[in-house]
Amino acid sequence: MSDIGGILTPLDLTLMLLVAASPGLVLGGLIGAYLSSRRLPGTLIGAGAGFVLCAAAWVIYLTVLK
Repeated sequence: MSDIGGILTPLDLTLMLLVAASPGLVLGGLIGAYLSSRRLPGTLIGAGAGFVLCAAAWVIYLTVLK
């Protein structure tokens, strides 16, 4: 039985996921700006997509693979 629910609150777990997925935000923004002809929309879309993909990868890793 894990004690992680007693030590960390849901807000703490959410903050850790946001910090862990932040490299996806930066990399997605850079790739989106590079590939798009319009820089700002491409950056925002790429950053959002990168963040979601990185967060999903962490969730899958922590719940399924580990």
